[in-house]
Amino acid sequence: MVCSRSDFEKGIVLSSLIAARIRKPNSIRVWFLPFIGLILLAATVGSIPVGGCAKAATNSPSDFCYRIDIVGTNVSGAPITDHAARAVVPASTFVSSAQLQPDGMDFRPTAGGFSNDQIAWAQDISSASAPWWFWIESLDTGASKTWRVYTGNNEEQRDNGIFFTGSDVVTITDHADFDITDELAVEVTVQLLDGSPQNAQLVDKWDLNQGYSLELVDVSGTMYLRVRLDGGSYDVAWDSSWTDTPTLIRLEFDSAALNDTAVYANNSLVSETNLGLASITANTENILVGSGLDSGVIHRVRISDLIDTDETTVGRWSFTADTCTETGNSDPTFQGTCSDSSGNAHTAAYTFTRAQSGTISIEVGSIVLTSAPLLVTATSAVADVTGDPLDTELFTGGLTENVRFPFMSGLSDWVDSMPFPRQASWFLIFGFMSFGFALIFWTLIPTTEVALIGSVLPMFLAVSLELIEPWYLSLWVLTALSMYTAPKWSRGF
Repeated sequence: MVCSRSDFEKGIVLSSLIAARIRKPNSIRVWFLPFIGLILLAATVGSIPVGGCAKAATNSPSDFCYRIDIVGTNVSGAPITDHAARAVVPASTFVSSAQLQPDGMDFRPTAGGFSNDQIAWAQDISSASAPWWFWIESLDTGASKTWRVYTGNNEEQRDNGIFFTGSDVVTITDHADFDITDELAVEVTVQLLDGSPQNAQLVDKWDLNQGYSLELVDVSGTMYLRVRLDGGSYDVAWDSSWTDTPTLIRLEFDSAALNDTAVYANNSLVSETNLGLASITANTENILVGSGLDSGVIHRVRISDLIDTDETTVGRWSFTADTCTETGNSDPTFQGTCSDSSGNAHTAAYTFTRAQSGTISIEVGSIVLTSAPLLVTATSAVADVTGDPLDTELFTGGLTENVRFPFMSGLSDWVDSMPFPRQASWFLIFGFMSFGFALIFWTLIPTTEVALIGSVLPMFLAVSLELIEPWYLSLWVLTALSMYTAPKWSRGF
């Protein structure tokens, strides 16, 4: 077909436009720099935990913002049962990064599925090397078990009791406050993990027919709750509904009552009797908690006086993560203290006998967002043969900040004072630096390409100094490229 003069002229005009486009890159659009600022703001705000993932009623992993995997491997050469594994956790770092509540009550240990809640005890919440304990019901030779601990749920209020494995005890030094003679209440919240009958002291200040105690006893294969008050004793059959759930047991002695001794479970009267005691004899015995207790958890203990007139708490121990601290660790013996929340300063001291070296090997992973890809983990009955597919820690954290760089020390102090997680704070700072670099580069060479190059340089620096994780940089680069290419695609280049 022969082109008309009009078609020929149109071809020349089109060729001229294409040549002009090749010689002169796209100039920056007026929306470009403000849009970078909006992306920076959205990414920063999106990285701040504000409780949006805390919806305890739905009971799912998404209700928690973060998770951390702790793997224990049986290296003893034989199966182990009813054992405790000690994992050292950077608790204070989690708290300062708003990944854990200051009281440590928002952690949920699971295994093999979110609904499979596990027994664990946290302490030393203000320590960067906090020893947390995890209960092992049973673990075969060479097998591994993974505890997936979820944190960051503002609505979670988890009971954080000490679990006992048969060789552990909590001791409270004798004091005149505990010489209660005629109006006594002893409370203990206990959770038995196994319904098998056993002999153990839940709360014991009794010796040679003097004092008081609340015990478990095995009578011909049946378990009873035994009350000892001086020379008198009273047995109450253990209710199977109390097993495997925290149950508040309360012993009351009131010498003036018709029935001077009563036992309550979860605030309901279970049984009462008259031991015919005029008073309880004072003694010098220390109070023992959990002595001989096997496969059981004690969440709190309380001793009160004057229950018939104006009940007064003389000692209360809750064993929470923010009230207990380890004071000595010489494997297999571990010692520590838990404060008295009654205000009477009757500190409780624990002693655990729990072999670690040569028995159990522990590996603590890095804390990650709950939305991060799940690692493949083996069950407690199968050896871990998969390894860690994210061993490079590209997405699993583990950053070691390098602030030996001009102005970094001062910026680090500023980050410490900011009300955001550290990486969010660093991202905010370097994000605005990226915005400034983009503006400077565009001022020198007013093209979109040059502005984009300038905008990513501070992010590269932040990653190289291990102040932010690589995926922040990836997000930034992909966003910049998308903004650059979108107008081109919309007009077909």
